[in-house]
Amino acid sequence: MQPAVRRATLIALLLEAWERSGHPLGTGAVLRVQEWVRQLPATASDAQLRNTLAALLTSSEAEKEAFYQLFDRCREQADLLSQAPEITPPADDTPEVDAQTGARRWRRRLVLIGVVLAAVAAGILWKCWNTQPATREVSTLRQLLSPGDTLRLSLPP
Repeated sequence: MQPAVRRATLIALLLEAWERSGHPLGTGAVLRVQEWVRQLPATASDAQLRNTLAALLTSSEAEKEAFYQLFDRCREQADLLSQAPEITPPADDTPEVDAQTGARRWRRRLVLIGVVLAAVAAGILWKCWNTQPATREVSTLRQLLSPGDTLRLSLPP
């Protein structure tokens, strides 16, 4: 792990542990730490980091001692994390597809889509042309209607 990543991990672990130990960090303290980390030289040692963060975050000697112990534990955790092997993504073992095989696949897909669309269109046309004739005969309607009646027909959907 790169030193900058290790240092960022250490600071993140430390701030989280400091808050969990009952020392809430206000917005001002977080902003001061962020500004200090931004200005921190790349060659800063762990001792400089420990002393400066203690000055920023503690207000009494008892808090400083607790902070130093917490810093040492977080440094050990960061060291363990930095020694862990980095996870590399697995190699892509998918075979390469040449252009001709790809074109054949697309051609098959397009033919399949065309067949499905033709089947849907044939079903729609069959439904439209194969409708049932009116259920009543015209002669029956003439018997039911008298001259002057209005005829209203409703067609099935």
